[in-house]
Formats: sequence, C-alpha cells, structure tokens
Amino acid sequence: MRIYLKSPEEIRKLREVNLVCSAILDVVCAAAKPGVSTWELDQLAAREIAKHKVKSAFLGYLGYPNVLCTSPNEVVVHGIPRKDVVLKDGDIVGIDFGCFKDGFCGDSARTIAVGRISGELYLVDDRASVIDLYGPQYRDLDLPIVDGLTALESGGTMLDEGRAELAARLIASLQEDVAIAAQLSQVDVADVHNAKVILNDDPAVVFVGRERFLARIRTYLQVAAALRQRVPDIDYVDLRFDDRIYVRPAKGNR
Repeated sequence: MRIYLKSPEEIRKLREVNLVCSAILDVVCAAAKPGVSTWELDQLAAREIAKHKVKSAFLGYLGYPNVLCTSPNEVVVHGIPRKDVVLKDGDIVGIDFGCFKDGFCGDSARTIAVGRISGELYLVDDRASVIDLYGPQYRDLDLPIVDGLTALESGGTMLDEGRAELAARLIASLQEDVAIAAQLSQVDVADVHNAKVILNDDPAVVFVGRERFLARIRTYLQVAAALRQRVPDIDYVDLRFDDRIYVRPAKGNR
C-alpha cells in the first residue's frame, strides 16, 4: 500500500471540508434536545449540507439512507435516524457525520464522557461542551471519569477544548478493544502532553502520553502481574518511552 503525501493545496482543502463538517455537527448537536427525533436531526443536517454546498459522505454509501448516523444509549455505533426514535431527558446520543467538498472528505463524531468540574460530575463531549449534570439516570452507562479538563488560567471553571480532545482520543482508542475499554476507570488530562489513566482494580496511575494509547495499555497489562511481584505497591507506571517501562514504588516501598 503506497502512502501519498498531500500538497499544501490539498491540505488546505482537507482543512476546509473538515471545518464545514465540524460546523454542521455543531448545529446538529445544539438541536439534539428532548422531544426531537433522530430523523429530525438528520433532516437538519441535510439542510446544512445544502446550505454549505457540500455532498454527504454517508447517503447512498452501500445503500445507506441518511446523512447522519445517530446512536442513542445502547446503540453502539452507526445507528440509522428514525422518526420514532425521539430523544428524552437522560438520553445520550452519539452523532456521526461526514461530507465531501472539492473531492476531499471530512468525517467526525462526538464522544461523550463524564467530566469532573469543581468537584461536580458532568457529561461532556469531545469539544469540552457540557451536556448535562451527571446523575443517577446515567449510572448504567459505565463511563470513565475524566479529570483535568479545566484550564488552569480559568481558575478551574472553564473547560479546555485541547484537554477534552486528548481525553476523547484516548477513550476512542481504547474502545477498539472492548475488554480494555471496560477496564478504564479514570482519565486525567491536566497535563496536555501526558494523559494518565487508572484501570479498574488497579490503584497504579499509568502515564500514556499523547499517542499509542491502546498499544501502551496492552503492554502494561501484559507485564502488570510480573511488576506486582517485584513491586507490590506501585505509585505510577510510565509507558511513554515504549521500549522502557518506568515504575515508581509507592511511599514506604522505595
């Protein structure tokens, strides 16, 4: 398989189509409220496509009938918009959208996690927009808690889009392996250059950096039992260097 390097002009066009894709998703997500059907969201997206003079990347692909994929609650991915699927209080809906412009494709989706802000838990998307206060109605979703989403200069009250994007990429990466995704308990993105995670039934903080999240967590899980035999109480494990694993023992075990 050959890799084709893009020219500056092609990169400019890719940026343009993805800006349109993001703008249309903004409009659709803002309309995703109780009482609105997923079919109505799809119709809204179709009108935005016409407004921006772009072409749907989904409509007609292998016979697909819509311009959005809408996945409420237990629908894992690529749900088809329907008139009888009406959003209600407490629903979580994933929205996928893609479009073509000047021969280039933009494709995006919004990921939801639980974010901690000033001691309270909220549902947030991957652009750091608060969706709702986290409550008992969302308990069955089994979402990871994300810390460090707020910008320090805001005094810990303003969500930072860069930190949210890092958390979203990490969560999406781990979702490629269902078993590992199910073990994710907490994410900390206070350091935008080094995401940290805590897994279920494992008190160690695991440093995973900004990339190769799934590969690094897999490496850790492969050696975790052996590490515990040598260092029973671990403060943190640093996986950012790939060919080396650094372990810091907890206080009292150094």
